[in-house]
Amino acid sequence: MWEALTQELVGERGHVTGVGIARGKPPDFEPLPGTERVLPAELVLVAIGFSRPERDACLMQASVQEDERGNVRADHFATSRPRVFACGDARRGASLVVWAIHEGRECASVVDAYLAAQR
Repeated sequence: MWEALTQELVGERGHVTGVGIARGKPPDFEPLPGTERVLPAELVLVAIGFSRPERDACLMQASVQEDERGNVRADHFATSRPRVFACGDARRGASLVVWAIHEGRECASVVDAYLAAQR
């Protein structure tokens, strides 16, 4: 989905049920009034490119701990909050795309194992 701005996570009883989005038009990507909607979701994966994570709505709602550099503290990809995982730039800090791809794959494996154990 292009030109979509994530505005909030929606949930019930501690479980995500949707992602609130709005359309944003380049170059400033300010939300366009009247384009807000909620996409249903059971799992949310956030991809952030080459910057340290901003204290945006998603991270604020997740209430995860940060390390001394302001990145998400996530030993073995698991954050301080149950069922919340982080990888790539959010966990390591700004880095090369090959690291982000590697971390994304490794994190996906950890999340898969976690979900399989929940069954």
